[in-house]
Amino acid sequence: MRINKLLYGILIAVFGFSSCYDDKGNYDYKELGVNDITISFKSYTVTPFYGEPAIFVPIIKYANNEVDTTIYKFEYCFEKYGVVCTERNMNYVFQGETGSVSGIVIATDTTTGKKWYQSVSVSYQSPYEKGWIVLSDDGGKSRLNMIRLRNDEYLTDQKLYTTLYGEDLGTQPYRLFLNTKGMSWNENKELRVLQYGPEGSVSLNPKNLEKTKTLASEFASGEEPDGLKPVTMGFSANAAVVVGDKGDMYTRTYNNDKLNYSMFVDIPMKYNNRILDIQYVLTDHPIQTMYNIIIYDRATQRFMTIYAAAYYYAGTPSVLNPPVVLPPNIPTPNKLTGYENLYSQLFNTSYYETGVFALLKNEEGKIFAYSFSYDTGDDVCTALSMSEFTASDKVNENTKFHRLRSRPYLFIATGSALYYYDLNTNIAYPYKTDFSGNITCIESDYINKDSAVGIGLDNGEFYLLDVSEDVFMSGQIPEPIYHTKVAGKVVDCLCK
Repeated sequence: MRINKLLYGILIAVFGFSSCYDDKGNYDYKELGVNDITISFKSYTVTPFYGEPAIFVPIIKYANNEVDTTIYKFEYCFEKYGVVCTERNMNYVFQGETGSVSGIVIATDTTTGKKWYQSVSVSYQSPYEKGWIVLSDDGGKSRLNMIRLRNDEYLTDQKLYTTLYGEDLGTQPYRLFLNTKGMSWNENKELRVLQYGPEGSVSLNPKNLEKTKTLASEFASGEEPDGLKPVTMGFSANAAVVVGDKGDMYTRTYNNDKLNYSMFVDIPMKYNNRILDIQYVLTDHPIQTMYNIIIYDRATQRFMTIYAAAYYYAGTPSVLNPPVVLPPNIPTPNKLTGYENLYSQLFNTSYYETGVFALLKNEEGKIFAYSFSYDTGDDVCTALSMSEFTASDKVNENTKFHRLRSRPYLFIATGSALYYYDLNTNIAYPYKTDFSGNITCIESDYINKDSAVGIGLDNGEFYLLDVSEDVFMSGQIPEPIYHTKVAGKVVDCLCK
């Protein structure tokens, strides 16, 4: 009996579950071993969503196959919670739990008092970690909505931030971003919401959508520069930029090795003593970390970079180097004089090399599909290509574009019509031309090889469309993968 009590005490010390053990029965130990069992599970860690039950179903093997199985008593004991279940199969909700909890399963032979133990754990996951975030303008209020898969079916969470936290996120929403760099060491990815109300632009934890900071708090002065109306941001290995509607760009740097995180400077970036006029900031999807940040300077009509590969030179602007041998009749990325840049997007991005795509309109109004490959190691551009864009009739000042990042297709949205343009054949095809509202945003599911695109409308409707290669090869446009409606006008969307 003394030995048993000693073992009993060791288990308490090891697992820290002193509240679990309060069994003072007096047992007969003369047949120890006859009714031995082993306890196992298909998985010793379960991962339910917040607010849902943790379920454990033990697999019991009996040394004596003829034993009366009702003689065994089960207890599931977890740190800080104590015994939460006394049934063989556990089904228990850890209310309010959002982290990981360790525990043990104790099986007791009630005829002899012998005990068997098995370690288990629960790791709660957020139901909002993966899916499509849809930002809408509901009478001026910023609404975060989410489309996510649950049991192989899509569902829509309306006004999610307000539902979770009981308050409005802000007002005058404009755009969404997801980035991998926070303001502290090893910080999670951030979901950033650009909005123009007095609340300012904010960052959210993408797992639970909790607000973490404002953009103003990231500037050295603690306030956004006067007149800054942020329209785009860019993030890379050691630098980040934010750009205002007037083309003014502000930078910050961070050094992972020394845990040195700077603030955004309050003065717009200059190059050759001239304030840059930035039209586009090109960085890839957050799952792909780029070497440098590519920008397009509207004033000088050229692509440039913000160096971000190493901390020492991070934040330094430079002009892209043209290829050694210039192709005939194709302008170089550092000298696009006479062309208006209608749209730019990266594609086939890796850490050291990326493709840059643009739609350029010349002074006669003719539009061209323009692309080049950028080697981030030496700032050299290669593989320049330019061809006439044959869908100019579908382009106006309100047209939305989205080039798939991993496949050669450009989506064109004009009013309520959506087309896809094959960049290999220079032919445009209708996808769906009768949406019930005007298209306000297009984004693709880069994580799944651009197999789907999200389409938002000004009447609050949102579509997930199948754009897999099989669809384009068949020529048959399928029914939408999912269709829903959120409050207000869809402003932006992204897949995370």
